[in-house]
Amino acid sequence: MNKNLANREEPEAEFQKFIQTLPKERNREGSGLHLYQGFWYTTRAVRPVICFQEHIQARGTTWLKSLSFSIINRSLFPLRNSLLLTTSPYDLVRFLEMFNTHVPYNSLPPSIRFSNCKIVYLCRNPLDFLVSHWYFCQKIPQLQGEPRDPLSLEEGLEKFCQGISTFGPFWDHLLGYWTIMSITEEEEKGITEEITRLCSFENLKNLEVNGTGKRPFGLPNSAFFRKGEMEDWDNYITPSAAENIEKLIEEKLCGSSLTFRR
Repeated sequence: MNKNLANREEPEAEFQKFIQTLPKERNREGSGLHLYQGFWYTTRAVRPVICFQEHIQARGTTWLKSLSFSIINRSLFPLRNSLLLTTSPYDLVRFLEMFNTHVPYNSLPPSIRFSNCKIVYLCRNPLDFLVSHWYFCQKIPQLQGEPRDPLSLEEGLEKFCQGISTFGPFWDHLLGYWTIMSITEEEEKGITEEITRLCSFENLKNLEVNGTGKRPFGLPNSAFFRKGEMEDWDNYITPSAAENIEKLIEEKLCGSSLTFRR
């Protein structure tokens, strides 16, 4: 991999030549995906990932971002005065920082993978994720200036089972980060309940900061909050399709001790 491709000052033609050598597919939004280092990236994400790998040095989904921010900063100020009450979780936990990235573990810079820094991995039940992300993708074509042809939910499910999804395959992404977590003493001190109340879907959705305003690329903050119901996928995915996906996930995670409960 030519390191010059990470430099935005290099001729665009060189990068376009490289991108054309990568296998290509479509994601649920209908935009292009490219297979790079075993994972699928959107066209516009490939160069930033390369840049991330070459230049970022380690120094040490909305509800999940709120949880991670609250947990990491719990000792800085009382939860009743949390910045989540006045600031969008997407402004508090930004992309390509040590607190938040979609980049697969194997694509992280060596300075992170081989350091002693702590990594907290957040994920959802794959069936809930599939429905939630499909609805989210429906909002993007009207906000981006690019022509897109979003996939139907059924097409998206089929692609998912083939391992074709943004930053996927889902199971490889998950297994790359998988580790056994230990229970801390703070769980016995009530901190878990406090964070759960602060980061509850109802509380976050009803905050003014999350009901107004837009992201820099035009997506309203409210787009990150839909129903907040577990197993809502049951209203959209057929029992047979759900069974196939669950069997696939079970097969891919076999031997890892990682399971998803229904």
